[in-house]
Amino acid sequence: MKTDPLNDAWDFLVGAQPDQVALGDLRWLFVGLFAFLVVASCVIALAAWRRQGGEPASGPFWAWLIRALVGIMWFQAMLWKLPFPVAPGLQHRAEQMVDNAAWLWFGWLVSAVVLPNMMIVDPLVFAAELGLAISLLLGLFVRPAASLGAIYAIGLWIGLYHHPDEWPWGYVFLAAAQAMSAVVGGRHSLGLDALLAPLWQPSIERPSPSSRRVAR
Repeated sequence: MKTDPLNDAWDFLVGAQPDQVALGDLRWLFVGLFAFLVVASCVIALAAWRRQGGEPASGPFWAWLIRALVGIMWFQAMLWKLPFPVAPGLQHRAEQMVDNAAWLWFGWLVSAVVLPNMMIVDPLVFAAELGLAISLLLGLFVRPAASLGAIYAIGLWIGLYHHPDEWPWGYVFLAAAQAMSAVVGGRHSLGLDALLAPLWQPSIERPSPSSRRVAR
């Protein structure tokens, strides 16, 4: 049961939310992983900012914050895809899409393809959301990951469009936030992509030995 944002956030940090408690001792693995990813995200952002010269950079800071918050959201959402092989929460949400999709063909697709194969779909969804959380928090491979996340959010928007307890605009904004991260990329939002960029520079940008001899 939800209480208030501060208490709910604290419960999540200490592994006391119902989704976490239901995992038993396994929850401590995810509590530790979450703490590592958040701290690493902050350290990477600081290192990338210093790499840029430490000058005021409000744009990259806000881009990092939005990217990290979406990553945190995916991490929390990932937890109710457990336990395997089929988590009750994901099963229920998929069933809701059959009757609440924006178009009948989408509901039929969920009914005919997704629901009969939940033992395969559940681990794939779990892996996808874990990958999105790691990528967005660390700022690694941000453009492809955020693009995938935006498409994922659009799928949720279509699938739950008529659900009485859902606000469709929420999924639109989630897709828009990730689309923005895909455009900005990790190199311009204080991510690990920025720190690794020198390793990925094309060799043609470096002067060749022959060009250095000519310059002399």
